[in-house]
Amino acid sequence: MKKIYEDNTWYSLLRYVTDFWIRGSFKRIRYAGLENIPKDGAVIFAPNHCDALMDPLAVLAMNRDKKVFVARADIFKKPFLEKVLTFLKIMPIHRVRDGFRNVAHTEETIEKSVEVLNNRVPFCILPEGAHRSMHSLLPLGKGLSRIACRADREKTGDGHIYIVPVGCEYGDYYRYRSTLLMTIGQPIDVTEYIAAHPEKAEPELYSDLRSLTAREMKKYIVFIPDDEDYPATWEISKLMSGHISEFRLQRRLEANRKTVERIGRLREDKPEKARKLFEKALAFAQARRDASVSIHATYSKHPLGAALWRTAQDAGRTAFRPGICHRVAACLGAGRTAVGQGEGPDFPQLFPLRQRCVPLDPAAADLDHRPLLHAEVVLGAGRHDPDRPGTPAPVRLDGAGATLRFCVEIPLQRKIASPEK
Repeated sequence: MKKIYEDNTWYSLLRYVTDFWIRGSFKRIRYAGLENIPKDGAVIFAPNHCDALMDPLAVLAMNRDKKVFVARADIFKKPFLEKVLTFLKIMPIHRVRDGFRNVAHTEETIEKSVEVLNNRVPFCILPEGAHRSMHSLLPLGKGLSRIACRADREKTGDGHIYIVPVGCEYGDYYRYRSTLLMTIGQPIDVTEYIAAHPEKAEPELYSDLRSLTAREMKKYIVFIPDDEDYPATWEISKLMSGHISEFRLQRRLEANRKTVERIGRLREDKPEKARKLFEKALAFAQARRDASVSIHATYSKHPLGAALWRTAQDAGRTAFRPGICHRVAACLGAGRTAVGQGEGPDFPQLFPLRQRCVPLDPAAADLDHRPLLHAEVVLGAGRHDPDRPGTPAPVRLDGAGATLRFCVEIPLQRKIASPEK
């Protein structure tokens, strides 16, 4: 029987299909720091776990090297699935939550992992042990450090054992064909670290390596502390970086990280001002969700073009949602703008034509004068309302029966403080 790390012709052929599918699942996928992968030893990849199966698949597709993974043991219970997963070079690993009786089997997995690393086959473990769609990090489990220390103790040859932290940063966790920036960080030389601390017992080494790995992983993601202010912090970060193209992955990551750092300083230096900012952001987010408006719609520069492109991609599926412009206006508190009721069953869709975002400064002393959005909107089959002062006269567009209206600039204070309008 072949070892799990040995070559398999059918597996090699399947890799071409799998890698093509993985890369095709994103508008843009970028691997940064591939040069950081060590060539002189055994490698353990340690990515953050925020998007279920896509995280290990993205690690697999980073290069053509074969890799061995571990996954939770409960999915190996059925014999057929066990054979399939083994063929895919995935081994079971038991967690404490699986019961102490099952955890005893972890020793067998550790021995197999050491054998994989001794044969210089890259090994991947998701050290958080569970996934959640958040820009944060769960406490790392002991499995990573136990495997690394055992592999160093039982290694054959002169090569070192390395833990390579990996940061997975998705443009959106739930949208198909979003973006992915995967950053391969600076490797942690486990062999060198253990040699430099001969006085430390294994439990202390385990703890140190977990802490060191977690600290390095946080450098390559948007890390937001998982506390009561997480939703508001992430909402503000998305609004601040919305003007950056979704294809400029590194720049958007840096902008989000900078915003989170500034908000953290604001929380420490001016907690009352930070609290008011969080309340406004949460109110805005709730109004946006109640109006069924995506965060992406609030800062898209060309939503009409994007909607038309989605229509072509969806092959006949309706991309324009009925009444979307009314929802946007309600979300932004723009009840007094020139938004009339559409009519006619042949053209029920309403959608924004152009939008422009003005970045929000979380450290600003006064937010009332900082407009967030100035939007020009197209109303399908709209009608000019002469009773509304200041409403521009309707303009016909290509005979489609649409009228052009202009939304006013609305300060963030009004939009967030009055979501019910």
